[in-house]
Amino acid sequence: MILITDHEAKPNDYKESFSLWLDCFRWIAALLVVFTHVNNRLLVKVLSLPHDQRTAAHYAFAILSGFGHQAVVAFFVLSGMLVGGGSLASFRRTGKINIRGYLLKRLTRLWLVLIPSFAATLALDTVGISLFPGSGASPYNPAPEHGVSSLICNAFFLQTALCNQYGTNGALWSLFHEFWYYIAWLLVLVGCMLTASVTRRLAFFLFPLAILVALSTFQFVGPNVAAYSIIWLLGVLASARQRPLLPIGVLPMAIVVVCYLLLVRVLIPTDWADATFGVWFVCDTVLAILLANLILCMKGAKSELIRPPGGEIHRYLAGFAFSLYCTHSPVLNFYVALMMFEYGIGWQMVPHHAHQWLVVLGGMITAVAFGYVFSLVTESRTDRLRQSVDNALQQALFAVRGLYCAAARGSLGADRRKEKGKTAAW
Repeated sequence: MILITDHEAKPNDYKESFSLWLDCFRWIAALLVVFTHVNNRLLVKVLSLPHDQRTAAHYAFAILSGFGHQAVVAFFVLSGMLVGGGSLASFRRTGKINIRGYLLKRLTRLWLVLIPSFAATLALDTVGISLFPGSGASPYNPAPEHGVSSLICNAFFLQTALCNQYGTNGALWSLFHEFWYYIAWLLVLVGCMLTASVTRRLAFFLFPLAILVALSTFQFVGPNVAAYSIIWLLGVLASARQRPLLPIGVLPMAIVVVCYLLLVRVLIPTDWADATFGVWFVCDTVLAILLANLILCMKGAKSELIRPPGGEIHRYLAGFAFSLYCTHSPVLNFYVALMMFEYGIGWQMVPHHAHQWLVVLGGMITAVAFGYVFSLVTESRTDRLRQSVDNALQQALFAVRGLYCAAARGSLGADRRKEKGKTAAW
């Protein structure tokens, strides 16, 4: 997160610079998740090895690959800012919320990538299991779930509450959180539109919270969906506020964020945090506050905010970040199964030789390349699909209205004819 470049942005370039920084955060977060899953599959935990078998390269990669969880927290903050904050700004301007437009944007964005990712997961898992049968040390042990019920459950964003993630695509757990935050926030905005009494409005505001709490009671994997809505709301706060919570410069705030990430990574053992209630939530909430403040510092910088190094490349890389997130797990599993079947290496290796690191690098490249190609037929077509769906919905609504009006006119005509008949009889 280096905020230094060879040239300064002009005052009217502020919005573009800010947007590019957000894109930079998005693709880096997605890549960090991939790093984590590459490390989990291809390398043994460095701390599980005797001291004489640990290498500096292994330590460095282990530290770098340990930020996947924090990267998802960053996704939640950015989602709250862009989705929640954007809809809140629209509500403030107009005093109402376009429910159809809101749901259309959210569902087309998610389903256009998610549904094809199910097909890719099924294909990769099926081929991998049939062509590269493995032993207990295999990414396909235990056997993944590919049933229709699992697919439907995941398609309606109930994974980790009513079903497991589809196939070997374990990264899909976070979409359960994302979707229900979208729905809960929509209900909050609808509640703001009500003209009912304060008591009734308060009851309506408690309804989305009740939904999240109810989902939490069924949840068996991942952070508590109700508790982590606070992190998503911190993103909304970052969008709604104009001044930072802690007014310091952008560069010092960025350094604080990086230092905090490193301290958590080095000082808090992952196994202990996993086993101790509330540790991750406290750490993640602090991180979310720091990220929200960094965003607010960037908003307050205005003309002093410079473009990130690389400029437009960040928009290009962020353009397939969601596709990479939704496909990298089954791709890595297939890659590992192939390496194990053909060369006998690739699954939880002890990296003492250069060729082992080449296998690790190959996994990273394969996952990123697949995500990019996948995005060309999915994510890059989001706006076009959204417009097509919107046009189809408008035509369907117009047709329904026409049928309703025709039925109403027919009913009115029948009533008039009956009335005339009664008058003539009289």
